[in-house]
Amino acid sequence: MAADAVELLQREIRFSSGKRIYSLLYGYQYFTDRRFALKMRYTNNHFLTLVEPFDAHSETIVSYRHTKAIRQQPTVYLATDKGKWLEIVHEDNVSNDFRINIKVVVYSPALGPPVRRFRPA
Repeated sequence: MAADAVELLQREIRFSSGKRIYSLLYGYQYFTDRRFALKMRYTNNHFLTLVEPFDAHSETIVSYRHTKAIRQQPTVYLATDKGKWLEIVHEDNVSNDFRINIKVVVYSPALGPPVRRFRPA
C-alpha cells in the first residue's frame, strides 16, 4: 500500500455512515520474470477496505471474496493519479496475471511510455 493510502481512506471515511467497501481503483502489477510494472485500474482488487460500525455482527473484509465483495456491499471507488497498491506477479501466482489482465483494456507502463493499449485475443 502507498504511504498515504490510510490517510486517504480516513479522509473519505469521515463523511460516510453505515457499512461500505472502499476500492482504491489504481495500482501496479510488477512482473518479476519480466521486471516490468504496469499501472492498472482494477475495481475489485486485492486491497479492498471494509468500513462498518463495530458491534457483535462486525465482519472483516476477509469475510468476502475480493472478486465479489463490491457486488455485496455499497462500494466507494477512489481514483487517484498515482497507484495506491502493488501486486507482485511471480511464477507461483501467474493465475492473477491471467485472470486480471484478460479484463484490462488500457495499460499504462509505470516506467515506460504514458499509455499502451492491449486487447486480448
